[in-house]
This record gives sequence, C-alpha cells and structure tokens, in this order.
Amino acid sequence: MAASKTNSSWNDYGESHYIGPLRESAIVPGARGYVSSIPHDALQFVLPYYTAAYKAGSREVHIESEGAVFWYRTSAKHAGEDGGTTVGPQGNVSAVEAVEDAVFVLTLSNTATSVEVGIGGVGETFAVGKGAQMVKVAFAGRTGVVRVGIKGKWGTGPKEIVALAEGGRVNFNPVVARTGESGAECYGH
Repeated sequence: MAASKTNSSWNDYGESHYIGPLRESAIVPGARGYVSSIPHDALQFVLPYYTAAYKAGSREVHIESEGAVFWYRTSAKHAGEDGGTTVGPQGNVSAVEAVEDAVFVLTLSNTATSVEVGIGGVGETFAVGKGAQMVKVAFAGRTGVVRVGIKGKWGTGPKEIVALAEGGRVNFNPVVARTGESGAECYGH
C-alpha cells in the first residue's frame, strides 16, 4: 500500500467535476450558467473517512465526524429542455436518459442509525448501517426545500426543487449540502 495518497480534483467546471471552492475566473463562459452559485465543497466532508479507510485497508474505521452529505438537481429531468446535454464515453446518450430524479444521501456513522430525508415538507426515514451508506429518495413529483437529518444534525439544501427548470433548461449539475447544525426534527416525525 502506498505510504500516502493525494486527493485531487481537476475542477472541470464544464463537466460538473469539482469539490473545491468555486473560482469564478476559471469557469468557461459556456458553463457559467450551470456552475455559478453551485458549490460542491460539501463533498469534502467524506474525505477524512475515505482517507482513513484507504490507509487502514478497511472500511471498518472510526468516523471522526458523523453526518451526511447530500446532492440533487433542482428540477426533474423533464422540467425543461435538456440543452443538448449528453453523457457516456462517446457523449452520445441524452442526460435525460442517464439521471434519476432523486435526492442522494451518503451517511457516515459509527453505529447503525436512521436518516430522515424530506422534500417540500414530506419526510421519509430510513435505517442505515454503520460506516458509509447510501440512501436515495425519488422526487415523486414533490417540490420545495430539501432537508436531511441524522443523529441530531440537520442540513438544508441550498436551493429548492422546483416544478419548472430555471430559464426553461434543466441544469444537470447537482447542488450539494451536508448536515451540521443540531436542531429539532425536520418534519415532525
């Protein structure tokens, strides 16, 4: 095993691949409307866990900071034009065919617990195991504020899910947030 590991990001704003702070001067003009005001910094929350797991050669490591990171698009994939956005090795598959209308949550916990995910005031609770676990909640026609809670820590998404895409064009770049503050339950469960 390597003595050290470097986490790097090429911060390719045009392809929504970035985990560091946004540098407006580095965003190419064609990507500006899809990237500006959509930081992905919250993804850094999981780096200490994955770094420790890599160094230990096992996912069974103590998690220093329990919580969750979550991401989602701000509208359903059919809420506007796709702008010709494609995915895949050849870039020949419409992004509409490749994405799910869902809130994705990655939890980090030292013990089995539960996570609450809410969209527009309607929450769902899921059991999650210890370590890193994924949960996803389909939009299912819901719009509004996104909230996630785990172990008394809550996070609110930076943008609401809306019925019609801003400017009539779906942005396939997700917004990203994490839990952090302590507080009351999200939707009164």
